[in-house]
Amino acid sequence: MAEGKQAVGMRALRSAMAITVIIIASKVAGFIREMVFAAYFGTGQASDAYTNASTVVNIFILLFSACISSTFIPIYTKTLKEKGKRYANVYTNSILTLFFLMGLLTSVLGYFFAAEICELLMPQLIPSAAAGTELYAQQLERLALAASMAKIMFPSLGFAACTGVFTSLLNANERFVPEQLTGFVLSGCVIVACVFFSEQGITAVAVATAVTYVLQLLVVIPFLKGIYRFRPSLAPCGGRVKQTFVLALPAILSMALDEINHLVDKNVGIWLGDGPNTALTYAYRLITLILGVLVVPITTVMFSKLSQYAAEGNKRRILDTTKQCLEVLALAVLPVIVLSGVQSSDVIRLLFFRGRFDEYSLSLTSDAYMFYVIGVFGFAWRNFLVRVFYSLQDTKSPMLIGAVSVAVNIVLDVVLAPIMGVGGLTLATSISGFTGAGLMLISLRKKLGRIGFSSTLVQVCKMIVAACVAGAVTIFLNGSIQLFTQSLLLRLLLATAAGLVVYIALVLLFKVEEVNTIKGMVASRFKKD
Repeated sequence: MAEGKQAVGMRALRSAMAITVIIIASKVAGFIREMVFAAYFGTGQASDAYTNASTVVNIFILLFSACISSTFIPIYTKTLKEKGKRYANVYTNSILTLFFLMGLLTSVLGYFFAAEICELLMPQLIPSAAAGTELYAQQLERLALAASMAKIMFPSLGFAACTGVFTSLLNANERFVPEQLTGFVLSGCVIVACVFFSEQGITAVAVATAVTYVLQLLVVIPFLKGIYRFRPSLAPCGGRVKQTFVLALPAILSMALDEINHLVDKNVGIWLGDGPNTALTYAYRLITLILGVLVVPITTVMFSKLSQYAAEGNKRRILDTTKQCLEVLALAVLPVIVLSGVQSSDVIRLLFFRGRFDEYSLSLTSDAYMFYVIGVFGFAWRNFLVRVFYSLQDTKSPMLIGAVSVAVNIVLDVVLAPIMGVGGLTLATSISGFTGAGLMLISLRKKLGRIGFSSTLVQVCKMIVAACVAGAVTIFLNGSIQLFTQSLLLRLLLATAAGLVVYIALVLLFKVEEVNTIKGMVASRFKKD
């Protein structure tokens, strides 16, 4: 039994590591894409039109994604266990057919009503100047250009919906890599459009984005060999198709709550004057990068495992896996939180301090990032626990807890922003993240029974002590190294590396359980090799 558990852990570890490497490479490709796009189109009406149009289209893609990713894997896994592969295939075909038709309908409506949809979803595009003035004409032109870009991208929504179904199907069958490869397609298409077709203007980038959704589908299809065969179907599959959409509604509302959260932060940021919203954007990008590299691999891999355990009705295995993953997440994110938090000013200076990004911008963004990164711990646990609930086919609990978290964030935004400025906004978001994670743990305990969280708390306390000591060492070395070199990059690398060495040494000294588990799995792998 122990060997079987270790084998499962080893497979999960290898999958998570592979996904991590691909995500890092994909993020690098994304940064290169942004640099190339900025070099060819800069900031102006054309680039704004493309950004606004792609935002509008991505809202619909996110709606499809929230609907598919939250419900398909648990229901498919349960269907596969109870009814077999053939029936699970019928269910997949029904979901695929429905989502393609929904995507096709959305494409048609989006094409013919692009301007109206842009006005509805992007109110800032609506002309606000008096009719007949030059400014009014410019604003109308801006709206028309954004609508024309959206009209180019909308027809590909059906392909994007199919890609979402296929990547979920592949994840359910523990083929995790294809989903991560789709990010490279977008970067490649946009870079090619900028470099080779820039003479055609921003329209070439819009066309490249539309082509991306088709190519992403073509990328994932070869990986379906042996697990899926397509046949158009609208079979209800014993109510499973209806159940998919019923469960998806709370997940979509949860996504809407996240958007409300960001909207509240931005609106309160406007009260603080010029600069805070841009600082929030820069800080948010870094936080999503951290979560993407450290959290997404674990949640992606373990969602499929948890769905299997839920289909088997194995509550004990779900709780054990949840406990173990929470500890692994804590082990991974705590040093990042502390080491980047204590060097937040230097991190922001290294990444952004150039051109018109001056000392004022540095101060705002550093404050935003420092209080934002504190919440990574809560965000990581919350994001994983959401998947635990989804694996149990419970999408309502995360929605209700999300509503409470948004309420907490709104209240704290109003209270903290006047006192702390932009740092108050990100601290409010961090506290709401911890609130959501805590409420989910309480709700999960009521749903499944005792988690054994007291032992997890002991392990996390050990990690916190190790991270704090590592942070103190990093601060000391950062100041000391500055006496010998003016290179910011070298100073950050040396101080951070020393902090990580101290952290690893201390978690080994404190005998943190998850370190020993990982060491055992790796050692077992080497013995087999």
